[in-house]
Amino acid sequence: MISSRASRPAGPVSALRVGVVGTGFVARRAHIPAWNALPGARVTALCDIDAAALEAAGRAVPGAARFADYRALLDADLDAVSICASNAAHFPVALAALHAGKHVLCEKPLGISAAEIVSLGEVADARGLVLMAQHQLRFAGPARAARACVLAGKVGRVYHARARALRRDRAPTLPGLIERDLAGGGAILDLGVHALDMALWLMDFPRAARVSGSVGVNFARGGRIAGHWGEWDRSRFSVEDFGTGLVHFENGSTLMLECAWLGHHGEEGLGCELFGEAGNLRWPSGELFSQGASFTRESLGAPGVEEPHAAAVRAFHRAVTEGGESPVPWREAAASLAILEALYASAREGREMRVESTP
Repeated sequence: MISSRASRPAGPVSALRVGVVGTGFVARRAHIPAWNALPGARVTALCDIDAAALEAAGRAVPGAARFADYRALLDADLDAVSICASNAAHFPVALAALHAGKHVLCEKPLGISAAEIVSLGEVADARGLVLMAQHQLRFAGPARAARACVLAGKVGRVYHARARALRRDRAPTLPGLIERDLAGGGAILDLGVHALDMALWLMDFPRAARVSGSVGVNFARGGRIAGHWGEWDRSRFSVEDFGTGLVHFENGSTLMLECAWLGHHGEEGLGCELFGEAGNLRWPSGELFSQGASFTRESLGAPGVEEPHAAAVRAFHRAVTEGGESPVPWREAAASLAILEALYASAREGREMRVESTP
């Protein structure tokens, strides 16, 4: 299992001044409202190269300074940075922020390679800074109930898992998500990373050994499926709209991952299923099945919690102000990316690939 312990020599911060880098949909819909609703924190700076996006975000935070260059934002008097830029920008912005002494909350993925994430983690640990990937689904009620069920031993040893992230007609339209140089990957890196993170978190992050994978573009360059969010430049679509992989872990368990932005799926959504020696657990439905003298089905229910993005931001704020560990440790984010890197490599080379070890 992966250790999440890290040294935090820096002292606690009483109130957070936050800068937001990347002021598009995710920032305006999730990060900025979460920060605005949190006592003891305020957004004091915004950054985006898109003037229209920066203007739209500025209306939600009227007093915040505005920047077109993240390096100028990092010179401002800030305690933490929320990064909502395109995937390829996550690593350079986060690295610069950490070197500038800022705590970092970053949209997934923290980097587009495991090596990038490890580099960020080493800097954060050395400087006593909180580095957190925004895997907000961990903070929702169904996820908390599923985690408690696993920790209570109701699933037992997990010998197999399924993780899926399927959409029928919801391919993104922005270049930052459909062009490989900006996005780093497609449906797998955008959606699959959430489903994979949830399954691995519930499994307590067993070490991956090898992966076989396949990716492809089945619909995004044709006209058969129209986009729910509008049209994209199909000629510039250079990432996958579908991907799948089979992961083998060192402890003998396996995991199947399926991801799609477009397709004829009967069901949509994010979910995972754990096959254990004591029971079968499904998330997010919160169902636990077991077969003994008779077949049983238990509904886990879900604790009442605030909206997941807001809960994740609150957890990050608490870690910074109270001096705790990162609520989503960088070592776990690196382990997930190592699996996805091996999946992409397997798809390119047409063979099973070894997963590179991470700290």
